[in-house]
Amino acid sequence: TDQVRDRFVDLLRQCSRSKDLARGRQIHASITRSSAPQDPVVGNWLIQMYLKCGSLIDASQVFYQLLETSVVNLVAWTALIAAYARNGQTKLAIRLFQQMQLEGNSPDRITLVTIFEACGNPENLEDGKKIHAYLSCNSDVVLGSSLITMYGKCGSLSEACLMFQSMEEWNTVAWNSLMGAFIQHDRVEEAMELYWEMLQCGFLPSRPTFLTVLAAISSLESLRHGKLVHDTLAEAGHEDDVVVQTALVNMYGKCGSVVEAVEVFDRMPRHDVILWSAVISAHVNCAEYEESLRLFRKMQLEGNRPNNVTLVSVLSACEGPQALETGKGIHECVVEAGYEGDLIVGNAIVSMYGKCGSLEDAWDVFHRVPRRSVVTCNGMMGACAVQGDSSGALKLFRYMVHEGIEFDNITFLSALCACSGTSGLSHGEFFHARMLECGLELDIFVANALVNMYGKCGKVEAAEHVFEELPEQDVRTWNAMILAYVQNEEERSGLLVFRHMMQSGYKPDEVTFAITLNACYHPRFLRDVHSLISETGISNTVVQNALVVMYGRFGLLEEGYQVFEKLDQESITSWNVMIASCAQTCWNSVIFAHVQSGRDSEALKMFWRMQQAGVWPDKTSFVAVVKAYSNVGMTEPEIDWLRAVIANSDVEDGVPIGNALISMYGRCGSFGKARDLFDSMAERDAVTWNTMMSVSEQLEHGRDSIQLFRQMLQEGTPPDKVTILTVLNVCASLPALQEGKAICVWLDHTPLSANQMIGNAILNMYAKCGSRDEARRIFSVMQGRDAVSWNALIGAYGSYSRGRYAFQIFQAMQLEGSTPDAVTFTTILSVCSHGGLLGEAVKWFRWMREDYYVEAETGHYGCIVDLLGRLGRVPEAEEVAEKMPAGTDPIVWTTLLSACQVHGETQRGKRAAERLVELDPEVTSAYVVLSTIY
Repeated sequence: TDQVRDRFVDLLRQCSRSKDLARGRQIHASITRSSAPQDPVVGNWLIQMYLKCGSLIDASQVFYQLLETSVVNLVAWTALIAAYARNGQTKLAIRLFQQMQLEGNSPDRITLVTIFEACGNPENLEDGKKIHAYLSCNSDVVLGSSLITMYGKCGSLSEACLMFQSMEEWNTVAWNSLMGAFIQHDRVEEAMELYWEMLQCGFLPSRPTFLTVLAAISSLESLRHGKLVHDTLAEAGHEDDVVVQTALVNMYGKCGSVVEAVEVFDRMPRHDVILWSAVISAHVNCAEYEESLRLFRKMQLEGNRPNNVTLVSVLSACEGPQALETGKGIHECVVEAGYEGDLIVGNAIVSMYGKCGSLEDAWDVFHRVPRRSVVTCNGMMGACAVQGDSSGALKLFRYMVHEGIEFDNITFLSALCACSGTSGLSHGEFFHARMLECGLELDIFVANALVNMYGKCGKVEAAEHVFEELPEQDVRTWNAMILAYVQNEEERSGLLVFRHMMQSGYKPDEVTFAITLNACYHPRFLRDVHSLISETGISNTVVQNALVVMYGRFGLLEEGYQVFEKLDQESITSWNVMIASCAQTCWNSVIFAHVQSGRDSEALKMFWRMQQAGVWPDKTSFVAVVKAYSNVGMTEPEIDWLRAVIANSDVEDGVPIGNALISMYGRCGSFGKARDLFDSMAERDAVTWNTMMSVSEQLEHGRDSIQLFRQMLQEGTPPDKVTILTVLNVCASLPALQEGKAICVWLDHTPLSANQMIGNAILNMYAKCGSRDEARRIFSVMQGRDAVSWNALIGAYGSYSRGRYAFQIFQAMQLEGSTPDAVTFTTILSVCSHGGLLGEAVKWFRWMREDYYVEAETGHYGCIVDLLGRLGRVPEAEEVAEKMPAGTDPIVWTTLLSACQVHGETQRGKRAAERLVELDPEVTSAYVVLSTIY
């Protein structure tokens, strides 16, 4: 009866509003037992109730049962089509639409809008076109707008434009749809042109217009566009619309203008949690972390409870070990607010602990997540990437395999970012191989990460292979390849890639120029790149800074000053924190330029001028100043004073400053102070270890250098090329053959073994340690032999009275096309000296000058003087010494003085001693030797 039907309809309507599925099923059971199970009105309401309660299966069952026995109304058809589309079952939605028409139901405007939404992906484009072909939508602005949106989502921008142009009339919705289509195709500039055209046509932007346009400007990061759109808000009546104003704050934050974001925020009479989240996020985007945390605390004091967006933003503001405690406090807020189980917030917590250097806490949070998905694992992988923990990344990857968690590109992207240095190479290669095995499509981001990883790990040829195999590259790919060459001291190749990039039509960005400037190994290339920077109009502080540094490196201080002086000096010393920070960096660059060009006194003057200009020195400033003081020379008490000055400043005594101070103590011969400082450093990088090893070597504590190398490996700091060269040189000078062999065994498992300089150092170590056969073996397997390699091998044979072999090696060197240099002839003449081969020595000395055009240097004269002295021909030795150029090395006169002592040449010994004292007044050995002659 009608009464029964109306009662059930009323109950179903109530259930739809409350979305109580259990109650809905009870009502359905009651309907089935009643006299109204086949009533079409009740059936249609049942379908709508199930859809409102989120049960598509129940709704479908009722729908098809009703379709067999009764009539389904258009509302139910449309609702079910929309439900299928929302559930991602677009093909079913289209099939249902076609079935509806076959059943004799004509779609209305709502149904058509629904089916066009269902057709909004590329695989359904043809279905959408067919439906469009049977309809005349040109006069209906709502349907026309829906079609524009559909074509945009399907990737057919031309069809969207044609639809817009064919419409008899437009409204704001149509303009919004077309702008949205352009934005989806990353044609944001053209979308902005449409916005201004819309205004010129007299259409007033709506809230969706502003939200669409502001989101587009955020992706474009165009502050100019943002300010222009902001100016149109008041006229459109959205000056007080909290949703639009929140989007405005977000836009200013993304465009890097936190001042305007705060102005918009402050103008709003009421601040809800969404607006607070937007202004906090704006500060985080602009790296103003302290202010974002202050706003978070203020938000809480004003009684606003943070939501998940707020918490993710403030967690992102915690970076570095000093922010760990703050991060833990926010973690407690997450627990109190009930968001600990939120997947995105949980990942942000893991990421925060990673950025703050506490992987232990990150792992702890990760292990407490009840259901770990690929998103959770990627968050932990990101924490490993921040800390460069490739071992942790590998451990996590194996866990994912064990648990059956599927990988995605983000997994591999983070894993590759965790790999660097020699220790990370094997892990990086493992991830690369697994990625290929999984058959994942190599997207541009992962490809760039691969190039970066191989570059950081020192395997440039692998980076080249990945780069060349890519079907397409973007600017970041080119940047990664240039950086790989620069990191591995292949500057020439880096510049060639930069040139190829320009020729291929890619427009370099700030990062490209900052990297490429470091590849400029000659002033001519530096000026060329500077000219390109000027042409592109890039005025980025980092790029300008790099220019100042590079001009300083080549001693071109005038050109460096020209770059520096173009900066607004008045604003540099103003209260504006951001600009002051840039000023500090630029002052540092000028100071460094002076230091690098040997003008240390000028650098120190600039340091004091910097402070007089109101710019306080930071860690970088002190590193430069310590280096300048080191170059001009300081006594141990003066170094202690400088260390106290740094300690009393607000600057943390960081790793770079510690490294520079260790080097200074080494220069003044204070091994104990250098070692004490080294041992007291809480953090040490590869440079710290290298500096301490070098100081140990210089101050004749070679065994300490070898012990430091072992300790470095035990503590997990990856050695670099400088480390290996230093420790091999120590083994050569001690000599320490067994330790040298052990280092070579370790090297065999790293890509460093392929480095030419290290290969030469290994050869030299075996030669100096007397292992001639091993030196010969190393030489024979070297891929590229240069003059240094040949010199080391010649020296190996010359040191053991095998002079004839040394001469044969020299001949082989020429046959292979390697040109002998001054060091080669010093080695050959040394062989002659040790073998007493005067005739050979004279012949080689003449050949050197006449046939090879190598000018005689102090070392060459020294070998001849030593040889004549050994043979007792002291008068001739003195004659050779007198012929040497002015400013001769004291060692030659020391050699002559020793020969005079051996052969009792008193007068010549006296003259040699006098010349020695002239060259080095502080030498005492001259007087000691002279006293023994008398």
